[in-house]
Amino acid sequence: MQCQATWRALAATYAVVAGMQVYLAASMNATWAWVLGAVFAVAAAGFGFAAWRAGQLPADDEVPGPASLAIAGASETRNTVNSRSDLSSRN
Repeated sequence: MQCQATWRALAATYAVVAGMQVYLAASMNATWAWVLGAVFAVAAAGFGFAAWRAGQLPADDEVPGPASLAIAGASETRNTVNSRSDLSSRN
């Protein structure tokens, strides 16, 4: 759930910055401020979607980490050589 909070914080931050850019664009009549305001608004929408998507994923404690996957994969491989096999039969 920490991931979702991070995405929400980014979405809120970019939404505030987009609003400030739109205010600057309206007060200064500058094209670059309108463009930046649109870019930041799209970024805020993307971060909002990422926050929504993170809420749909399983909780962090339910997802195995990379180390646990490697350990699980290593524990599934077994030594297939029989220690009691006759070595002379292999030649």
